[in-house]
Amino acid sequence: MGTPRTFSLEKTITDMIDYLADHGDYDGKASNVIATAIRNLYEIAGHSDESRNKANEIAKKMGFGKGGVSADFFSKLNTKKLNELFIDEGKQRLSTKSIVKPKLQVELYGDGYTGLLWNFHNRILPVKIVLHIIAQQIIKNENLIIDLETAREIVREVIPDFTNRFHDMDFHLISESDRKWNAKIGFPHTNESAKFLPRVKKLEGRGHSNKTYEQNLDKVVEGSISFFVDKFLGMKLKGKKGFRGACFELGFLEIDNNSQIMLTELGRDFLKYESPALTAVINSEPEGSEIFSKTEVRFLMEKVFSQDRFGLEYIMIKRILGNELWKKPEDVLSLDSLMTILKKEQEKYIKNNTRYEKIHKRNYSLVDEDADKGEDGQCPNCQHEFKKNEERMEQTVTGRQYCNKCVKEINDNLQKDLQKQRQQRATSIAKRLVEMGLLSRQDEIEESVEDEKEEKESEMGRPKAFYRRTDLGRKVYEEILSKNS
Repeated sequence: MGTPRTFSLEKTITDMIDYLADHGDYDGKASNVIATAIRNLYEIAGHSDESRNKANEIAKKMGFGKGGVSADFFSKLNTKKLNELFIDEGKQRLSTKSIVKPKLQVELYGDGYTGLLWNFHNRILPVKIVLHIIAQQIIKNENLIIDLETAREIVREVIPDFTNRFHDMDFHLISESDRKWNAKIGFPHTNESAKFLPRVKKLEGRGHSNKTYEQNLDKVVEGSISFFVDKFLGMKLKGKKGFRGACFELGFLEIDNNSQIMLTELGRDFLKYESPALTAVINSEPEGSEIFSKTEVRFLMEKVFSQDRFGLEYIMIKRILGNELWKKPEDVLSLDSLMTILKKEQEKYIKNNTRYEKIHKRNYSLVDEDADKGEDGQCPNCQHEFKKNEERMEQTVTGRQYCNKCVKEINDNLQKDLQKQRQQRATSIAKRLVEMGLLSRQDEIEESVEDEKEEKESEMGRPKAFYRRTDLGRKVYEEILSKNS
């Protein structure tokens, strides 16, 4: 480490720093003010001219300085102020009649996701960060409603700094003392992290111009950020197909027909809990040991995963954490065992919740209110136009009506999908439970576990992933999950 450098600042600058430390959300520390300023300047320097210009435009829209990210987003959320704004009856709210009803998982992602979170929503922390950013903007503007596109622009601009801060932290979860936790998984690539991607590194040198390299780097970063915003905040689907995104699907945000969004009561309740990981990032702490607090995890189990739309997810969580699997302290759950549980529960759940009934006329009561007239009497699979009184099969959950031959094709494809995606879906469920501290992952299996389990993993060509229930996982099961039917 080099010798620390000392330097002097003009009194006007030191006065500004002292004022910000005393009046801003910097815990009265001048070092926090300086650290925030340096990060913002560093982030600006890392962007191309085009990106910087775009950042300046967005910054102006959001009402803070030229370029850089407002310190407001990296300060503790004033939940008291947020609640006061929502209590204020004079504040404009979304009209109940105009709010778009969230589509079911089966409608958004297909039959294979009936009752399950989407695989790419394998971490909940990014959702909390997005909600934090939106809540800070609500407080800043003192307006409960935000346009979706404006919210997307704000998240696009702010999220890279969160990613970089997580990258600089050393996370070792309490439940996994021997394994480093990569907190930035689920977050988008930035100019710093994307440089190490193979598809970017191959353009460095080897006859490629620096301009080509920079353009490719910018393209990768922009694509990664766009994908993050689409999947965790949300996006409008083409035509009149509604919206999707983790914040909407989990019930934390609601949206109207004009693409105006607002925090739901559930979203505001989630924000009341301080997440240790978010707090660590805000305070620029060098390390962390928890992602969510224990009260936050209980909230997620009681209020979020218990929603009807995640029926299979909730069943899987109860099975995974249930006492039946953990008779002895040394018991472990292999990925194979987890997949076996998912196979059994998923087949049963889909059979009970995705049925087709034979009908001879259009049942308009089950059709989505936003269905296009041109698609109203068509098979969604082959676009065949039904004639009056023509026999067809109706999916009871969604109200969609299909040709008889298409139903057979859909069921055949579903079975292939369930088998092909089972490992990924099982792993995704486990990752969320590890993130919440309910499971701990074991990289190496202990000698006390039968050799045949280890051999089975090797034969199937999968990594040796094993999980243990944590003490928190046991408590959550016994105090919450076991009491819910």
